[in-house]
Amino acid sequence: MDLKELCLKLAYSESEQEVIDILMEQDLWENSENWKYFGEKENNYGEIGNQQSKADGALVEKIINSVDAVLMAENKIRKFDKPNYIEPKSIREATERFFNVEEGKLSNITARERTKLADKISLIATGTKSKPNYTILDFGEGQTPLNFKNTLLSLGKSNKLRTPFVQGKFNMGGTGVFRFCGDKNISLIISKRHPELAKHEHNDKSKNSWGFTVIKREYPTEEVRSSTYKYLVINEDVPYFESETLPLGAQKYPEKYGKEIEHGTFIKLFEYDLGQYKTLITLNLNYRLSLLMPQIAIPIRLYETRNYSANTLETTMSGLEVRLDEDKTRNLEEKYISSGSITVKGEMLNYSIFPFKSKKTIETYSPKEGVIFLLNGQTQGVFSNSFFKRKKVGFGYISDSLLVTVDCSNFSPASIEKYFKNDRETIITSKFNAIESTLEEEIKNNPGLRLLNSERKKQEIENKLQDSKPFADILNNILKNSPTLSSILLKGLRITNPFNTKEASDAKDYKGKFYPSYFKLVKKYSDNNPKVVAIGNKARLKYKTDAPNNYFERSKDPGSFELYINDELSRNSSIRCWNGIGNLSLKLDSYKIGETIKLKSIVKDISNEINPFEDEFYIRIAKESKNNGRNGERKKPSKEGVGKNKEIDSLALPDILTVNKDDWEKYNFDEKSALKVVANENSYDFFLNMDNIYLLNELKHTKKDEINLVEARYKFGLVIIALSILNEDSENENLDEEVSKISNKLAPVIIPLISSLGDLKIDDFNEE
Repeated sequence: MDLKELCLKLAYSESEQEVIDILMEQDLWENSENWKYFGEKENNYGEIGNQQSKADGALVEKIINSVDAVLMAENKIRKFDKPNYIEPKSIREATERFFNVEEGKLSNITARERTKLADKISLIATGTKSKPNYTILDFGEGQTPLNFKNTLLSLGKSNKLRTPFVQGKFNMGGTGVFRFCGDKNISLIISKRHPELAKHEHNDKSKNSWGFTVIKREYPTEEVRSSTYKYLVINEDVPYFESETLPLGAQKYPEKYGKEIEHGTFIKLFEYDLGQYKTLITLNLNYRLSLLMPQIAIPIRLYETRNYSANTLETTMSGLEVRLDEDKTRNLEEKYISSGSITVKGEMLNYSIFPFKSKKTIETYSPKEGVIFLLNGQTQGVFSNSFFKRKKVGFGYISDSLLVTVDCSNFSPASIEKYFKNDRETIITSKFNAIESTLEEEIKNNPGLRLLNSERKKQEIENKLQDSKPFADILNNILKNSPTLSSILLKGLRITNPFNTKEASDAKDYKGKFYPSYFKLVKKYSDNNPKVVAIGNKARLKYKTDAPNNYFERSKDPGSFELYINDELSRNSSIRCWNGIGNLSLKLDSYKIGETIKLKSIVKDISNEINPFEDEFYIRIAKESKNNGRNGERKKPSKEGVGKNKEIDSLALPDILTVNKDDWEKYNFDEKSALKVVANENSYDFFLNMDNIYLLNELKHTKKDEINLVEARYKFGLVIIALSILNEDSENENLDEEVSKISNKLAPVIIPLISSLGDLKIDDFNEE
């Protein structure tokens, strides 16, 4: 068969079996002479099989390789044309220079411009609904056939290691996708070098040719104890042929391919198992890819060619950042969007907080992910939304409608290796403790989120509070009358008021100026009158400003904050803005008691680069305070700054709120559910299912005048047990789920147990 004809027949195949049949006809499938080990390594399965654990993450790696290929092509063309050319230092810079995208952020160009740019990379769904194939087509640098083995078919070679503006650094060739292809793990690669680059391939006779190969998995046999991956060769090299163009470009439904292309790389993954994301490509997979590539450098055009009925069968995927920016008015609580930065062990992380209007509105953006850690625009690891329900954070009423992105792109190469695994989907948990605790504190102290959490709670339980007060009073008496329960459960217990924030009158109306006109310290601290900070504590200072809340992390023209300590730039501070107040938090671990240090802050953006906002102030390091905040006392907020501050009122005990069958769906209850707790800053709120099947069964056999007593035993028995669990296991981030599970198991026995024990008398144990 003519090689071009063979190449196109393979490209147009829509199943593994079709590929196998074509190769069998040419006596290529079973002939060992036509197959070489991928990466030139016989024992390659362990290395390849240890990549991404999920099909969606593996697919992302292939797409990222295409993004890299496009950026590399643009860079090399310019490098050849300009002898003194200086390469971009980052992906953002490359996107801005190569494609005129302001600040390298796709949210800064129009939807039409993004769609035009997306022509450079396509993702095409073909095959059947149950066994789809996915083709990634890019018009990047492409590869010459004789160089396949050093690029597209290589393992561990340092092709991109010294290129700062690409993401693929580990040179695994996107091999993670292999094991998610069909039974034989078949995929197809077709590529031709970019013509502007081929001009400089002087010693490569294949530089103007199309090359292609098939990758397959060979399973273990009695002679070979491990699987291995191989690729197709003819006469010892990947097959190649000359042709000006190939009809492999994406076409609109019902066509699949057909548009003539002059160069690029075409990779087809046969019968790729994407699980729940293998449905219509413009919906679920589009949303998932947006989440996994929040700040993708180049948008991707998605084409659906399977037999789906939909309003549109193609769309442009531009990443989560663009989706959030475009949909903020419709789906986000705009006035609570905020951002800031934290510094942990010398590494700066920029974060952005996106509160959604409801659980329903966040589902297509981030169904379970709560905190997303980004590296060069790609999701590198996540915390689930249970992070916000932790006692140390306490935002149970907004936990399922809150998304935080944390950009780690400023990390040093050593820190990237320290915190993240090479699979690009896993954080190294043991190393993440400091980042995790700092982030907990930062989010917990965000005034906007505290206010929103309180508002959501008010919407949910305001009408139930009056009914809960008598039960709280009785519970208080029960605990106080038992020395044991009192010592265990009441010691240090401080539960916040249900509506614990008194909102400043102007909080909701605050907008700020895009380019602020001032950013200055609320209080001056001179050399003679410095701010005193106990050693080991954080220094916290406030600035007055008219900057918007997202000033330091917005997409367009963000502000920058620099802090100098004794004239040296510090990387141990964090800054955030909220409604006219800039909150600075600073670690001072390396200074001595009695030492006075000079600090200088500089705030600027493109509007005031020449005359930035500057403040000079002094801090003296003092001895550690005696209580150091450990006795549970809380200082009243300072009244410095714009507007009124909020003061937290405290109660001794939680509110106990009842839920009936009509509200089951709201609380994820069913007939066997008993108790649910919801984190609320430093406390939990309790929701009791009063239509629990076991409670109702007990009430059927209860005298009318004892119904209240039985209900009380059910309520207080479960609540006391829940308090004990919360008190003893406060570090468990899934504590709310643990309480629910235990309460559900105890519900069948709690009433008869308490009743039976209450009927016991001392005489029952006396000897006759």
